[in-house]
Amino acid sequence: MIRIAIIGLGLIGASLGMALRNADPKESPLGPVEVIGFDRDPRVIREARGRLAIDREARALAEAVREAQIVVVATPVRAMQEVFRELAAL
Repeated sequence: MIRIAIIGLGLIGASLGMALRNADPKESPLGPVEVIGFDRDPRVIREARGRLAIDREARALAEAVREAQIVVVATPVRAMQEVFRELAAL
């Protein structure tokens, strides 16, 4: 199983999560996936869970990317520099 972390669960991040989770593992080139979601806004995380865009939520960036084979950064452009700075230390 491939673990995919999505950082930022707004429209793009949640849409990607839904597409990944709805893909047929037998036909998808990735096979079965587990989608871990992280967002700084708890309301956004709740909405992503309600839309079944993620399998699990992470409470911290480090927790989200731990053991992830793929990390997708889907934050607003202005937030990316800070996210990448934090990711670099991990």
